Amino acid sequence: PGRLQSGQYRLGEAAAADYIESAFRNLGVAALREEYPVRGWTFRSFELWNVTRNRAVPSATACYFSNRIEAKDHLLRIKASEVYKLDQLPVKGRLCFVEFWSGMDGVMGRNTIAEELDRLGAAGAIFISNIHTALAPSTKIERSPFLKTLGVAAVSQEGAFDLARNPDDVYQLKIDAEGFDHRSCNVIARIEKKTCDDKGVFGCHYDTAPLVQGAGDNAAGTAM
Repeated sequence: PGRLQSGQYRLGEAAAADYIESAFRNLGVAALREEYPVRGWTFRSFELWNVTRNRAVPSATACYFSNRIEAKDHLLRIKASEVYKLDQLPVKGRLCFVEFWSGMDGVMGRNTIAEELDRLGAAGAIFISNIHTALAPSTKIERSPFLKTLGVAAVSQEGAFDLARNPDDVYQLKIDAEGFDHRSCNVIARIEKKTCDDKGVFGCHYDTAPLVQGAGDNAAGTAM
């Protein structure tokens, strides 16, 4: 899925919506679509390379909505005590490693950090992924659709320890990706029940994640 073009992503999502709508109709329930604008993302390739040691950083991936980047630098290491004063750090043009589990506000905490680094002109940001598993990083720990130029990556626990052990090394971050404007939709079915005044909503979402097959990410939600 990482090599698909944006048009193919749109075709895949449309096919999922068609399937859900047809499932409702096969049950004899009328369905409608409610469209809304969203930001899509096309991902092609990723590399976080330790230039000093001539090897890849283990357990690393691009983050959802990352911009295209190719930058080589010593890492500017940002501690938890510094995250609220980023404008006082020399972040402009730098590769920044947020070297703590920045989950105090969930994904929105990391989104906020990335957006501030983007505003201040940082070249890239690397976050530590502490959700789902310590062995594989999540592409979705940072997923702000509002980034202008910032490239964003994540490392799992293994990758974070690797970066921590080599503080003086030079690293290269390369991400080939781009965002695009898109229109998605909710697929809604209504069951009319005239014998009861109460109303209820049963909802689930259909989506996928970068580098993950849809069946591995949210087929369960669609099946529900």
